[in-house]
Amino acid sequence: MRGNMRLKGRTSVSLGLTAIVAAAAAAQMQSAQAARLKTIYSFCAQQNCTDGQLPLGGVLADPSANLFGTASTGGAHNGGTVYELVANAKKTHWTYLPLYDFCAAQDCADGDQPQGSLIRDNDGDLYGVTTKGGAKDEGSVFELVPNSGRTSWTLVTLYSFCAEADCGDGAEPATKLTYAGDAAGLPYDPSSPLFGTATLGGAGGYGAAFEIAHVRAHPKYKVLYSFCTSGNFSCAEATYPNQPYLDANGDLFGLDCCQGGPDQFGAAWELVPAAHGNYKEHTIFQFDGDSPSTTGEAPESGFVQGASGLLYSVTSNGGYKHGTEYSGVLFSLQLNGKSPATEKILYGFCSLDGCPDGKAPVNSTPVIDTHGALFGTAIHGGYRNDIGDQGAGVIYRFKGVYSVLYSFCPDSGCADGAYPSNVVLDASGDLFGTTEQGGQFGRGTVFEMIP
Repeated sequence: MRGNMRLKGRTSVSLGLTAIVAAAAAAQMQSAQAARLKTIYSFCAQQNCTDGQLPLGGVLADPSANLFGTASTGGAHNGGTVYELVANAKKTHWTYLPLYDFCAAQDCADGDQPQGSLIRDNDGDLYGVTTKGGAKDEGSVFELVPNSGRTSWTLVTLYSFCAEADCGDGAEPATKLTYAGDAAGLPYDPSSPLFGTATLGGAGGYGAAFEIAHVRAHPKYKVLYSFCTSGNFSCAEATYPNQPYLDANGDLFGLDCCQGGPDQFGAAWELVPAAHGNYKEHTIFQFDGDSPSTTGEAPESGFVQGASGLLYSVTSNGGYKHGTEYSGVLFSLQLNGKSPATEKILYGFCSLDGCPDGKAPVNSTPVIDTHGALFGTAIHGGYRNDIGDQGAGVIYRFKGVYSVLYSFCPDSGCADGAYPSNVVLDASGDLFGTTEQGGQFGRGTVFEMIP
């Protein structure tokens, strides 16, 4: 990825003045917002990080404000953990509980490196993916079932990837499953299929979309679509798909980071149900690799859909408008039937000198509230007192106007966390999420943010 480049021709005086104004504004905003962020848990609090470390992908909040999530490493066997943070009656304190430690089986046949957010069914079972481990060390889809007293949990492997020759069934699943009702915030009904993507494998070796049907009774895995079956690295369609979004019509939408389309800077795709349970792929938008890129490039997150039908997401790099080159963009796509979708750049990150507005939104699928406001994160930028423009990420809000709600790591030590990933909204409108690093012990945090 190319770094952010400053427009030539501005005088050094104007650059300096802009930087001073931006830093002063960011410092004032940081001071006003700091009290609104609460660190719920700092990882590696236990010896040898048996409580986990490096939480990636955010958390799941249940109606009682209990939080569920994954840490990709650490745990009793250093294969990662699934954990619960149990809220007290006033929702002012959370108690950490380990639910499962991966790599408990020989050769990590039970899975290794869980990542991404979990989903929960109407009985309280949890579902997620591991990106490694399983029967062939290419990842797995799992279900965690609590016993009657919820004092212990049993892991059920629903599928281990690379079961077919040359991984024709896929390998290394993307870090988010979905299902009918997911977009509406409904709990999962385990009699309906789970949908996901594998970032590698498939018939062409460039990833696959899949479903797992009859989940609770007899899990049945099926490849719905294999990307780029021509085997041509520069094929026009998407490759290496990110996590899918399922709309009310049963169509799957998603992005690929870096290879899809002739320019190979990423693409947006739609999978439409076709005959005999198969799906047909439409590449609905291709991100350009121009220098500078006007569309943004390298989308590494997923989609969220607004009430108007627009799809929203971010790119982790690129973007250019009115003489300013960005480090990622927040954008919308308007679907146009069989014609390519229309992109609108809503905001360009790092548009201020010093990047106090954030930089590089990675693993940051936006969320949308009932008023149509978008919330998300960027892993770099934000104002930080001791190292100026480097920062450790921001939480932002966008509804016509972009604003930074919080800048991480205002001082050395990053006790509040560093490098945030996805956030979720609870019923009261509070945000919950994780940071990859920082916290009291330097190995990541879970936080609450009151917008």
